[in-house]
Amino acid sequence: MQNGYDRAVSRVVPYLTALTMTLIIETPIYWYLLTRFAGVRTRQAITAAVVINLVSHPLFTFVFVPLTTALVAPVTAILIGESGVCALEAGLLYAWLRRDAAVVVASVLIANGCSFGIGLILLSLRPW
Repeated sequence: MQNGYDRAVSRVVPYLTALTMTLIIETPIYWYLLTRFAGVRTRQAITAAVVINLVSHPLFTFVFVPLTTALVAPVTAILIGESGVCALEAGLLYAWLRRDAAVVVASVLIANGCSFGIGLILLSLRPW
């Protein structure tokens, strides 16, 4: 039987691991694409990537997926959640950076697609 601390850790650690992996995967992608194709300075690109993910990741995990899982199958809920995250991130990045919308949207889709794909691979490899 788990005590309160163990239950809390068993919920927090997987979330923080997922958030960390998302930042590790998406930040360099955003950095490269935004600096190379949108003329964003390095510091601004990295800051934007981190801040945007700190906003969107908890919304995906604690709002989008739980709300949609109540209505549709879990896989569908995750895809709807990812679509919502992409729309949110694109809107926030465009509002923040005021750069070419096509480059911003492409950057969001590439970063999130890579993160989603790598996440699926890592989930399939986990030993627990």
